[in-house]
Order: sequence, then C-alpha cells, then structure tokens
Amino acid sequence: MYNFGAPKVGDDEFVRRYNDLVPNSFRVVNDADVIVRLPRNKGVGSIPGATNYYHIGRTVLLSPDAPVWVEGESAGDDPLSERWESLSDLLEAEVNLMQTLVEGRGFVQHVENGYYEAMLSMLQRTRPTGMTLTEGERSDMTLTEGERSVRGAT
Repeated sequence: MYNFGAPKVGDDEFVRRYNDLVPNSFRVVNDADVIVRLPRNKGVGSIPGATNYYHIGRTVLLSPDAPVWVEGESAGDDPLSERWESLSDLLEAEVNLMQTLVEGRGFVQHVENGYYEAMLSMLQRTRPTGMTLTEGERSDMTLTEGERSVRGAT
C-alpha cells in the first residue's frame, strides 16, 4: 500500500496493529508538505495530555536536493521524526514549519502536482548520466483530459 501526503492516522496501538497486518506499506512524503506533519504531537498546535498520533508504513522522503530516503533501507534516522533535544531545537523547527506555510511551499507540495513534480525530478536525477525523459515519456506520465475531468482536476 502506498499513500501520498497522508497525515498521522492513529495512536501507537493502531499503528502497530496496522503495520503487522499490512507490512508492505509506504508513505510517500514530499519534502516540505506540511500536512504529513499533522496532527502535532509536540510544539505549537499540540494539546497537552491528548493522544499522540503516528504514521503507518515506512517513510519514503522525496527531496529536491537529496537522494530518495527510504525507512529501513537508507542510512540514518527518519528525517521527519519529531525529536528535539532542546527548546531551541523545537523553536527552530517551529519557525521552519511556519516559514513553509507563509511561503506557500507547505501546501503547494501537498497537492497532486507537487508530488508529480517531485517524482519526475527524482526520476530525472536517478537516470544514468546523459539520459533524460523524452517528451513522449513525460506525456505518458500526464493525465489525459478525460482523466482530469473524472478526477475533477480540470
């Protein structure tokens, strides 16, 4: 199962049971997509004493300036996990989040076109040197007029 841009969906028990039942789940995240960071467990917008919510599946992070990061396959910890060691770390994370909102990047990267562009960019970067997607390959990946109208994306 692949989901794109999904918010946190359940408490720790729900997530554990889901991941046991559907072990091949992936959550694809576009770099600055703000929706994937909701609801907040810590910081501004969090509710003290409320249930903490978590993501299902393994994280796949698409970033414009870095290789694709896949949880359990790529080196390092999940770049999106909330782990602040000091108040200044938390405040810096909050300022960065607010900046993506003010600039509009957090929402632009959440919509379908944002994920399409991120995946297209990733494909271009991972092709062997000298190879690029042809116009035909690009158009094969574009929705037809009929598909756009069915999805309401006209």
